[in-house]
Amino acid sequence: MEPEFFNRKHRRASGVKSVAAMKPIPISAAERIAKSYGYDQVVIIARRVGEKPAPCGEHVTTYGLNKAHCDAAARIGDFLKFKVMGWTKENGV
Repeated sequence: MEPEFFNRKHRRASGVKSVAAMKPIPISAAERIAKSYGYDQVVIIARRVGEKPAPCGEHVTTYGLNKAHCDAAARIGDFLKFKVMGWTKENGV
């Protein structure tokens, strides 16, 4: 049986412009998600794409409930940043 979120229709906003400035997503936001929804690890990927509004970019935030989960979430985040999204060590701090 598929999880509930696979059965929902995903909505996409069309023609909606981002108005807020990009800023890093704090670990506390990922912690709130973990605690609110019962997860041990949370990986958040945020992107602003297109030419306008500038600047465009990507951000990854990870959280783990304890050291082992934190390490696992960080490894997942690094894999996504470097192997999937194509970040380099210089820009992937």
